[in-house]
Amino acid sequence: MNLYMPQRKVFFSFLAIAVFLWLNACTGKPASRQDPVSALSLDQVTGKQFRLTEIRIPQGESVTFDREKLIAEGFEDIFTLTFDAERISGRGAPNRYSAPYELGTGKSIKIGLIAGTLMAPLRSPEKLHEAEYFSCLQNVSQWNLQGRNLELSTKTAEDREAVMIYVLE
Repeated sequence: MNLYMPQRKVFFSFLAIAVFLWLNACTGKPASRQDPVSALSLDQVTGKQFRLTEIRIPQGESVTFDREKLIAEGFEDIFTLTFDAERISGRGAPNRYSAPYELGTGKSIKIGLIAGTLMAPLRSPEKLHEAEYFSCLQNVSQWNLQGRNLELSTKTAEDREAVMIYVLE
């Protein structure tokens, strides 16, 4: 009787399992936080800056921004949004902000906690305060690209459905 036979069986069993796991890892679907459809589409907005032009509230008062009037009032660079591979960033009124985001299936998106600078505004734009803007961003659930417009479906602080509409600069 060969004393090395049980050790050989264990060795070859271990080798077979290791090869199986290695092949499975090599041929499996790559790990990703995005599904292919969302990743492909989101590439169209990554690295580009957008400016908020409207918050459309279907059953309520929508907020529309006249960018020329805002510039004349000294609010040139407010309510902006830029996506990179893992974070959003931009400017509120007056603070800069950033937050992580995570894509779900289809065009769903979840924006993480927003971190911002802590400058006190001397004055705010008449139609939207920065805290309201950040609240809307924090509640974004879906995104859509319509031509040069980026649309983010959200809820207001009062829990009303709304769509934030940004235009590509």
